[in-house]
Amino acid sequence: TTTIPDNDNTDEQFPEDEVLSQPHEPYLGMRFDTLSCAKDHYNAYALVNGFSIRSSTSRRSLYTNEVEKQLFVCNKFRKPKVDGKKAPKQRRRETIKGTNCKARLIVKLMDSRWQVVYFIAKHNHPLITRPSLTKYLRSHQGIPKEEENFLRILHDSNLETGRMMQLMSSFYGSSLLVPYTTKAISNYRSRMRTQTHGGDMAETISYFTVLLDEEQRVQNLLWVDGAARKAYEDAYSDCISFDTTYLTNQYNMPFASFIGINRHGQSFMLGCGFLRDEKATSFDWLFETYLDAMHGKAPQNIITDQDWAMRASIAKVFPNTVHRNCRWHIMKKAQEKLGSFLGRRPELVAQFNEVVDYSLTPEEFEQSWAQMIAVHDVASNKHIAWLYNIRATWVPCYFKDCFFPFLQSTQHSEGFNAVLKRYVNPHNSILNFVQQYEKIHLKILVKEGGNDYRTDHVQVRPWSSYPIERQALNVYTRDIYYRFREEFEKIGRYDVRQLANDIYELYPNRKYCCEYGTRTYKVTARVEEASYSCECCNFQKDGLLCCHILKIFTHCSVDEISQDYIIKRWKQQAIREEVAREEEKPDKVAREACGTDAGKQMVEKHVRAMRTELSHLNKTRKTPKKAATTVPTAKTSTTAPTQPVDASAVRNPDRSATKGKTRKRRFENALELRPKRRNKCALCGSEDHNQATCLSKLV
Repeated sequence: TTTIPDNDNTDEQFPEDEVLSQPHEPYLGMRFDTLSCAKDHYNAYALVNGFSIRSSTSRRSLYTNEVEKQLFVCNKFRKPKVDGKKAPKQRRRETIKGTNCKARLIVKLMDSRWQVVYFIAKHNHPLITRPSLTKYLRSHQGIPKEEENFLRILHDSNLETGRMMQLMSSFYGSSLLVPYTTKAISNYRSRMRTQTHGGDMAETISYFTVLLDEEQRVQNLLWVDGAARKAYEDAYSDCISFDTTYLTNQYNMPFASFIGINRHGQSFMLGCGFLRDEKATSFDWLFETYLDAMHGKAPQNIITDQDWAMRASIAKVFPNTVHRNCRWHIMKKAQEKLGSFLGRRPELVAQFNEVVDYSLTPEEFEQSWAQMIAVHDVASNKHIAWLYNIRATWVPCYFKDCFFPFLQSTQHSEGFNAVLKRYVNPHNSILNFVQQYEKIHLKILVKEGGNDYRTDHVQVRPWSSYPIERQALNVYTRDIYYRFREEFEKIGRYDVRQLANDIYELYPNRKYCCEYGTRTYKVTARVEEASYSCECCNFQKDGLLCCHILKIFTHCSVDEISQDYIIKRWKQQAIREEVAREEEKPDKVAREACGTDAGKQMVEKHVRAMRTELSHLNKTRKTPKKAATTVPTAKTSTTAPTQPVDASAVRNPDRSATKGKTRKRRFENALELRPKRRNKCALCGSEDHNQATCLSKLV
């Protein structure tokens, strides 16, 4: 318990409402029954204000050896680390950034109670203002005792850690409000195993469009939320991945997702929709409606699978967008046709991969391809000829000047679809799908919040002492810095030879360099003008400088990367954040107004008016679900003005007929017909059971 001294200023310092809602700010003379009460109070105060604490030095009694004085400090109390000698290679570790913060609290045992004898409240670093990030602060991590008992029940029910976190998110109302992370639950389950020794559409969606057919059945759907629209318009319209997938709803309508890449290199959703079929007319409606939702701003680059109806629609709706096909899908289809043919020709496979991966220009690719065809005499193979005929849609050298960061396939869409199918059931309705879709969206937000925290508040040891690496550490987000660091670590694999005044040749000093092969690269470097270019075009593709230009930096003693080569989308400030000014924050206005009776009455008056307006707003937001909703019919043009239609008359869609044969009726290729290897018991070698259920271990 906490004791407050009796004096005349107590009521003025601590109004009754604040005493009940949040912990007091510690002050000199404040007393506690136990040392743990003092620490808990200061930690609760730190949680409200957005910082973390830790126990520092203490003093013990010379007679009883009991603690009689304790110091609590901010977790950023250490001094900033200075640049020194290059540290030996060790495991990558991240530490809290030290700022030499002087905020602290000292309590002393006086008359069998702990009393505050020294307190500094001011910090020299920004505090955490977002409640969803306080879970990452060290002193606020952990699971409450009552929830540990509930998690133990879920653990005994054999629920996965992700499912347990999903359930706790439902209890708290959002994943952002859960005061601990998924890793905390995983660690708690590990501790339990050690002990036992083995033993409807959401309200946040602001854009919703439906296309009906002649029978008033739902034909196509599209929605884009406001946060995705803002992110797309601010920074992330340069590259999107688009794909369709099945088995997400009971109508078998293909699900189409627009996936972007945020400032951390993480996949996130820029919109999605449902289609009755995968015909060009359906794609036309989807892309035109999406373009209208994004205020007419088309994506600069888009990558999809090899669907000709999709390609025709993209060329029609996004004529200035660079369209690239997924290399993985094309090679998978080629492997099904050429598997046995290439299996007997390993030299052809090696040369094929070298021609595709390391050709820098279309002319070089075509010349190397013709040489490969002549050497191996495969000009008559129609499947190899087919790969060459569509070369401009998938070979990397045709897109060397286009921004496709860290990808050559629709891996971001495929990864999202794989996660999506773990959340949804193909026998449920689209309304249930939307609810699960929002949970995935919140999971992405939680992960993005963790990446933001790592970037702003966690320190990492640089790989080298070069100033350009420290500059990259300060300007890039943490995950992008790690990608830059992987590229920077390759500078030692190349040597430099100057060919002309501003032209350098980099040749590998090893037999092979990962991602760049065995070839040499030419770099044009005008150091005085801070202008650099490389044949590999890594900066144009990924937005990061390649190891060849970075090698020239170290060779020419360039200590700073020009701002022209640090793009905004990889910075922490990629998206504009609208932050309310200090004098506009409602809690501060209310605190100032409640100082007098007249001010309190004024606040109550405006609060009542605000509640009335919010009530009307909620009613207007709910009425479209029951009343009229703006939907175009299938006969109307997608660019024509829409007409209101009674939403109660809208009928459910028929079950869609998908492309190709069903899984049971289609012909399987040789790779699928190959029998899968069965697992064997590690103890007896039987295929009927595994090591956990083997009876021989009981003998």
